[in-house]
Amino acid sequence: MTIEGASSNRPGAGDGGAGEATRSLRLLLVEDSEADALFIVRELEKAGYRPIAQRVQTADTLAAALREPWDLITCDWKMPGFDAPAALE
Repeated sequence: MTIEGASSNRPGAGDGGAGEATRSLRLLLVEDSEADALFIVRELEKAGYRPIAQRVQTADTLAAALREPWDLITCDWKMPGFDAPAALE
């Protein structure tokens, strides 16, 4: 699942405003909560990044996503049926 609004097309994100440095960031979120994923994306935008984010919730979707290059991967510690320790295996 791609995160809605997690790109340079979001109003105010990476629009080159005064003093704003924008750096593209390919972000993989292993996260069951869409709200938490959006929070991370928004915080990165505030920090001057332009995240291109994808959210996954299962071992199978993580394995598929890992075929692509990522700049940053974050992982929820505990999710129903899948968690950070399992993701590291």
